[in-house]
Amino acid sequence: MLAISGIMRRRTEWIGCCIALVAGFGCGGGASGGASADSVILSAYYGYDDCLGIADSNGDGSNADEAKAAGCRVVTASDGTLLTSAPTPLALALICAGQAGPEALQGLDGMPVVFSRQVVQSTVDPGDFEVMLSDGSTRTPVCATTAPANEENEDRTVLLIGDFGSPQPNGSEAARGPSPVELRVTGSIQLEDTDRSTGMPLDALGATYTGGFLDYRLGPEMLLAELAPFSSDGEGTVGPGLPNDCRTLFPDTTHVVRVTWSGGVSLDGVRPLTPDRGDIFDLRVLDPNGHLVGTGDPALGDSIRFLGLADLGSTVPDSPDHYVTDGDNVIDLCLSLAGDFDPRRIVSLATACDSASNVVYDPSGDAPCIPHAVAVTPPS
Repeated sequence: MLAISGIMRRRTEWIGCCIALVAGFGCGGGASGGASADSVILSAYYGYDDCLGIADSNGDGSNADEAKAAGCRVVTASDGTLLTSAPTPLALALICAGQAGPEALQGLDGMPVVFSRQVVQSTVDPGDFEVMLSDGSTRTPVCATTAPANEENEDRTVLLIGDFGSPQPNGSEAARGPSPVELRVTGSIQLEDTDRSTGMPLDALGATYTGGFLDYRLGPEMLLAELAPFSSDGEGTVGPGLPNDCRTLFPDTTHVVRVTWSGGVSLDGVRPLTPDRGDIFDLRVLDPNGHLVGTGDPALGDSIRFLGLADLGSTVPDSPDHYVTDGDNVIDLCLSLAGDFDPRRIVSLATACDSASNVVYDPSGDAPCIPHAVAVTPPS
C-alpha cells in the first residue's frame, strides 16, 4: 500500500498543477538542479528493486517462475502462461553493449533518469553517475544506457542498472537498508543543445536530483507532453515492436503529443498499454469560446480527433497479454487536426488514475499512478 501522506501530498501538487495550467503556466514532475538551468534532471525514478537480471535457471524458456520466487512482478495471461517484466541477464547485457556481461547483471535495481534535453548517446558512461544513499555511502551503476528509449527522437532517458540500496521505509516500517536520497552527474554528459547563457554545448556535469521519484511507491508520472506536427524523422524501424509511429497505426495522423513518463508504464506492471487505450489520457482543449473541454466535446466538432496511442508496438492487438512493444517510457498520442485548427488551443494533458480502468503502474506492479496533469508544450 502507498503511504497516505505521500498520496495526499501528490494529490495536492496535482490540484495546484491543474490551477497553474488553466492560468497558462506549466508544471513539472520533480525537483532538480544542475551546472546549467538548461541541463536539469527531471526525474530519477528508483524502482524494481533486485528484479533486473533474473535468469531462467530451470531452462523452461521463461524466467517467470524465477521472477516470482524473487518477489518480482508476475501475472497470469488469459492462456494460463506466466508473464513477467523482469528482464534476463542476457537481455540486459545486450542493451548494456559491453559495459557489463550477464554474470554481473543479476538481481539488480533500475533507475531511469530523465533529462530536460536529449543526451548524446556516445557520451554516456556508468562512471558519470553516483547514487548517494541514506547512510552517506555512494553507489555507481554497472550499466548506463539510453535503451530502450533510444530512438533518435527520444534519447532523453538514461537507464541506470546497479545496486542502489533498498526502497525508502513506508511510514513506521523498519528500513530494509540504506535507500537512495540523491543522484549526481559526476562526469561529462553532452546534451543536444547549447547553454543559453554561454552559447557553449550543453553538459549535464554537476546536475543533481533529490526529488520524490526516488521513492518509487509514489507511482509513475508524466513529465512532459510535447506537441508537434507528425514526422517520421528519428523513428525506429528495426527491432521489437517497430515500426510503431502514429502514422503506421493511424494513417490520418497530422500531429503528435509525445508524452515522457518518469519510467515505463503498463496496465499491471507487466502487460503493456495498447494503441486503443486513449481513454487513459484526458487531453484538454480550448473551444471556440475559450472554455476548457475534452477532445470529444461537441463544440469542437471534427476539428480535432484523438485517434489512439503509438510508440508502443507495430500493431493494434486484440489482447495485451503477448503484445510486443519497445518497452520505453515514451508514449505518443496520435491526433488528426483540421487545417484551420490552431494547435496552440491544446493546453494540457491529464490522467485520472482513479479507477481500475485507467490506472497505470511501474514495472514493480505495486506503484500505481495518482491523478496529475502537465502542460502541453512545443518540443524542448
